[in-house]
Amino acid sequence: MRADRLFFLVPSLLLISAAAQGQPATPHPAQVQHPPAPPPVGEIIIYRDRNFSGPAVSITQDKPNLGLKWTVGSARVRGGTWELCERPNHQGACLTLSADNGNLGQRRVQSVVGTRANAWRELGGADITRTGSSRTVIRARGYPRLWAVRLCAGQTPVRFSGARAFFTNGRYEALKVPPQLAGNACTGALAFAARRNLSYVEVTASTANVTARAHIRLEGR
Repeated sequence: MRADRLFFLVPSLLLISAAAQGQPATPHPAQVQHPPAPPPVGEIIIYRDRNFSGPAVSITQDKPNLGLKWTVGSARVRGGTWELCERPNHQGACLTLSADNGNLGQRRVQSVVGTRANAWRELGGADITRTGSSRTVIRARGYPRLWAVRLCAGQTPVRFSGARAFFTNGRYEALKVPPQLAGNACTGALAFAARRNLSYVEVTASTANVTARAHIRLEGR
């Protein structure tokens, strides 16, 4: 009986051992590494009434469709820069805020987009369809208050003959753009003499490829 018992027990042990070896090792919780979370943009609190009163909504990330039933009378900014747009999906007229505003004039707001400090954000764009230089206007959404802009090309390279930034106070500044910008590349920071509200950028440019249409993207910070 003892031999028979060993005969049956040993194969069972072998099967249990093989199953244990086939199981993947479970990592210790301390060994599991997660990618660091991106830093928060900040927070904006929008209020129905002026002077930060009435019903309020706290926003800490992009909201493409707020579905608000009331207009916005004031807002507090606790970090970051925010664009308040009158239509969903960042459409329609947009207002850029980086500080508290106690009287927004009962503004319709249906989407909100936030950016981190010193991060480039897209302001607008335009297509270049001529091989000869032509003037093109790229309007900045929301008349943002900026220190600098940059111009970025799509897949097709772009040749520049000049560029100027126009501000809401009626003044403008010439921008020192490179003679040519490679595809999918951006200029360096084109700084203003002071922080100003941008209305639009006028570029004199042409495509570097006679068979392709070029696109220029305007970014600011």
